[in-house]
Amino acid sequence: MGSPFPRHVGPPLSEAERRIGLSTRRDCLAVAISAALSLVTSLCAAMVCVWIGDVVTALPAGAVPLGIHPIAWIVLAGLSEAARIGIQQRSAARLVARLQTRLMRHAFALGPARLAARRTGGLIALMTQGVEKIALYRQTYLGPLAGGLLTPFVALAVMALLVDPVTALILLVLTPAPPALVWVFTRVSRRAGAGSRRARGELAARYLDAIQGLETLAVTGSARRMADELAAAGEKNRASTMRMLKSNQLVLFVIDAGFYLAFLTLGLVVAAWRCRSGAIGGGEAASIIALTLLMLEPMAQIGGFFYVGMGGRANQAGARKFLGRPRPDSGETGTPAVLGDAARRAPRLTAAGLTFAHPGGTEVLHGLDLDVAPGEHVAIVGPSGQGKTTLINLLTGTLSPNAGTITLDGIPATPPALRAASALVSQSTWLFTGTVRDNLALAAPAAREADMWAALRLARLDEEVRALPHGLDTVIGERGSGLSGGQAQRLSLARAFVSGRRLLVLDEPTSSIDLASEAAITQTLTQIGRDYTVILVTHRRTTLAGCDRVVALAGGVLAEEVER
Repeated sequence: MGSPFPRHVGPPLSEAERRIGLSTRRDCLAVAISAALSLVTSLCAAMVCVWIGDVVTALPAGAVPLGIHPIAWIVLAGLSEAARIGIQQRSAARLVARLQTRLMRHAFALGPARLAARRTGGLIALMTQGVEKIALYRQTYLGPLAGGLLTPFVALAVMALLVDPVTALILLVLTPAPPALVWVFTRVSRRAGAGSRRARGELAARYLDAIQGLETLAVTGSARRMADELAAAGEKNRASTMRMLKSNQLVLFVIDAGFYLAFLTLGLVVAAWRCRSGAIGGGEAASIIALTLLMLEPMAQIGGFFYVGMGGRANQAGARKFLGRPRPDSGETGTPAVLGDAARRAPRLTAAGLTFAHPGGTEVLHGLDLDVAPGEHVAIVGPSGQGKTTLINLLTGTLSPNAGTITLDGIPATPPALRAASALVSQSTWLFTGTVRDNLALAAPAAREADMWAALRLARLDEEVRALPHGLDTVIGERGSGLSGGQAQRLSLARAFVSGRRLLVLDEPTSSIDLASEAAITQTLTQIGRDYTVILVTHRRTTLAGCDRVVALAGGVLAEEVER
């Protein structure tokens, strides 16, 4: 017979993904100890059941056996349960922390090129609630489940040795019934459970999208519409959850009504039959009924699977699939993550036959070729929607091409190598909450203060930073709160300079800043001369003054040099 538990619903895992381990030996040891302690508790409970029979036997004589043994069994059961719960909680907390760290490190190792197609909300849901459900399933459920599945055999062994072996043999025949019954009815609830998990994931992803774009929603007057969409998604999630609960409750009702009642009735009938035949006394019959109740423990554990196990198994399948995505440094050929001198001098960048299409969309670039000499400044212009930002993302390793190659100084460059060799200044710069020094140090943690001031001076921002209340140690808010748009963009440019990388890529760096900041950035690009290879995407002709060459992007390919 197959497993009584539902399989993962969704795209099947590959053999390599199935082999990805989520637990350490310490975690497995904690589960084994938890299962052993559950068996100790079951043994103690079985011995108390035997004692109950002794009490029933002794009642007519007026002498109740209240020796040290029943008290010892009860105390031992309490101690084993307390130890089990403590071990489970500590091991679950360790697993949560370790899995979150592992998933986060893998996300950073994959880089933006491999994460571009995955919604941020779904990944965050996996790293938070998903990881907690995995830990709850693996560290607090599997151990008691294993102990619970073995409990009937402990109860039967005690019954056979201390009460009545004939009754134990009769009940042993029906012991395989619980997993068979659950296997039948879990197939009914599998689809409802899968639908509920998909609805929850979609709601989490949409909710995070709304939070990230809250400012845009408010400015465009779309907040109410987004709220209505979230409410609709929430209602869909509620309905799918209720369908899942309805299905699960149906299964549990059938198990409770059909198996609990039938099994307990069978134990009562067999005990009564054996008692009337004179084979056992009333005390033994009472022990048999109590032990029969103890044998129903697996059903309580399996019932918990519908609330703990299904979510845990689905999320661990998702974690394995995510961790199974090959890292750039483990499955790709080409250059290492850092290209040595290419990251410290103006390199030659060559793109040949670049083709790219977004998932489910049409091709944006069609066999594009581009050759930029060391120290050359090339501007790329063209109407919106022609793929200029897509090209920038390919050249900086944020996206991976569907076809074609990119080389640095004649060496094929992977996305990690492109990210290591290039410094990007994008249209919407991102500054983190922290000091000016912190934001500069992101690109070069070992940079000296003199290097930071030199970069700020090159970006024509040094005097304005000196005028801040605490200079480099002035705290700025998320996304540059506390700085003007022009200052934030020039700080992003200074961060590119302090990185020491000599491939400078700018995507519309002056599109949303004041004229003074635009003039400062244009002067900076002229001043750096041949020390940097520069690729500039712009719509503004005023920023083309220092460029050696201007090419137009149209129809997915680069045209010949155009007039300025």
